[in-house]
Amino acid sequence: MNKSVAAHRAGLAVLDCLCMALALFLAYEFRFEFALMGADFRQMVAVLPVYFLVRLIFFRVFHLYSGVLRYAGLTELRATAWAVVGGTVVVALLNGVAVPRLPAVDWLPVHYVTYLEKHPQRLPWSIVCMEAAFTFLLVGTMRLSRRAALSALFSMLNGNHGPAVQRRRVLIVGAGDTGEATARTLQRE
Repeated sequence: MNKSVAAHRAGLAVLDCLCMALALFLAYEFRFEFALMGADFRQMVAVLPVYFLVRLIFFRVFHLYSGVLRYAGLTELRATAWAVVGGTVVVALLNGVAVPRLPAVDWLPVHYVTYLEKHPQRLPWSIVCMEAAFTFLLVGTMRLSRRAALSALFSMLNGNHGPAVQRRRVLIVGAGDTGEATARTLQRE
């Protein structure tokens, strides 16, 4: 793999992580009505690496780091939705099955089962659902807005924003990826 392609994909993963962190923060803020307390903030910081790991694995499985963002469209948006749904299912399973079996940690919010037995408090289900929605909106918007910005930039650089230019009509036979790429190239030039 080319070094610039690897750097581009790593940068995209970092942007995705920033979107995920913002999505989790927004979910906590909305859940606690913009009055996030210390223990809940610490819980959010503690689960953030789990969200990063799960989401990045699912984004990789759904090939969100193998395409070219210039051609991002409905297919990539659909793959993002499925990756977010898959990651949310895994997070929900971890939240429902694994967290109640962990020993309590003093600096996290706790749930008292009995007077002596306490466990870490699970994530509220509303946070799990809101985080999924915010992640989809933020990651999807970030990827599609980049395509829109690049299209606008190419349009301005090529002078297609001025008066009408006489163009020839072209018929492209074939509706595959190559036909789409050819059509986009012709539109740009």
